[in-house]
Amino acid sequence: TWECTSPEVQVDGGWSDYGDWSDCSAKCGVGTQTRTRSCNSPSSANGGADCDGEASETQKCNMQACGGSGTAEACEHSGIPVSIDCGEKVIKINHAAYGVESNDNTCGLSYGGECLSRTSLQAMQDRCNGKNSCAVLASNSIFGDPCGGVYKYLT
Repeated sequence: TWECTSPEVQVDGGWSDYGDWSDCSAKCGVGTQTRTRSCNSPSSANGGADCDGEASETQKCNMQACGGSGTAEACEHSGIPVSIDCGEKVIKINHAAYGVESNDNTCGLSYGGECLSRTSLQAMQDRCNGKNSCAVLASNSIFGDPCGGVYKYLT
């Protein structure tokens, strides 16, 4: 006996959309969160290639100070602000820097020099001093652009 069948077609794998971000690993201070995707849109078949790239990605989250004092850092274009919450107490900003001050930062930035906005401290004090909580984005629209074309951070 015999039968006629269609030839097997080679199908390369394709990524699904990313799922939702996981909960942040920290309630305050810098934490991380992850989201994943699957190689099933479509799944590879008949010797087709697997998906190229990573199945997960990670980002920093909850960049707010812990307790009654501390430091926090926000990366430009991350959409995550420096958030400060003092509960019943009020905020007093003692230091602020927007730009690139060192290569030791959580934004993964490297810069062969130093560039800081001269308005960093005053802008943070204007937005936060005397309040119970505040959130400020690392943004040129707030602090100016001390070093054009370079991704900056706020600390």
